[in-house]
Amino acid sequence: MTPQPAETQVVVIGAGQAGLSVAYHLQRLGLRMGEDAVVLDRGPGTGGAWQHRWAALRLGSAHRVADLPGMSELGISFATADRRLPARDVVRDHYARYEQHFDLLVARPVEVRAVLDAEAPPAVASRRRAAH
Repeated sequence: MTPQPAETQVVVIGAGQAGLSVAYHLQRLGLRMGEDAVVLDRGPGTGGAWQHRWAALRLGSAHRVADLPGMSELGISFATADRRLPARDVVRDHYARYEQHFDLLVARPVEVRAVLDAEAPPAVASRRRAAH
């Protein structure tokens, strides 16, 4: 588990395709992940919502997945992924390599319960979930 700072400038909620893309661009802008910005994800592991897809679903059969920004640096692409493997496994593995390569420090499992803005800087209320 990645420790969460008491205060941070940016909170990204979710480590799916959009959240990982945002985290990548925040780093490019000079924010330090885990300090200036944090990514919180409620899932127990990588893959976003793809973790919960059917094992029979393959990439290209029902859904295309766009590559994340910077993914070409890793030499991987969803366009060239093995179509025989379950999509959820391919997405999980690609996202895990991406998170590690760019040191995105995703905190999980963390369930965001509320985002508050009461005449003060926004605050996020969250709690760690027990890993399954």
